[in-house]
Amino acid sequence: MNEAGDQVSLKQPSLSGGEPAGPRRRGRPKGQSYMEPALLVTIRHRLKLSQAILAKIVGVSRTTVSMWENGHVPIPKAAVELIKRPFSL
Repeated sequence: MNEAGDQVSLKQPSLSGGEPAGPRRRGRPKGQSYMEPALLVTIRHRLKLSQAILAKIVGVSRTTVSMWENGHVPIPKAAVELIKRPFSL
C-alpha cells in the first residue's frame, strides 16, 4: 500500500495492455563478420560436416557454430581462416 492507502501493483507495465513486458530480444550484434552465415552453412553442407564436427575443427562449441549460421554472432576472421585452410577454400 502507498501513503494514500491504495494497493500498489509490483507488476511491470505492459506495452500491449496484456501481460507484463518481458526481456527484449537483442538485435544483430555489432562487429564485423568475415563470412556470410549462408556461406558457412553451404561450406559445411558441401563438406558433409555436422555443426559439432565443424565446432571441433574450429575449437568452439556447437552452439557457437549455430549462432554464426543464424547470424546472431559475427563469424571472426580467425574462425574463417581455420575453416578455409584445411579444405583449400
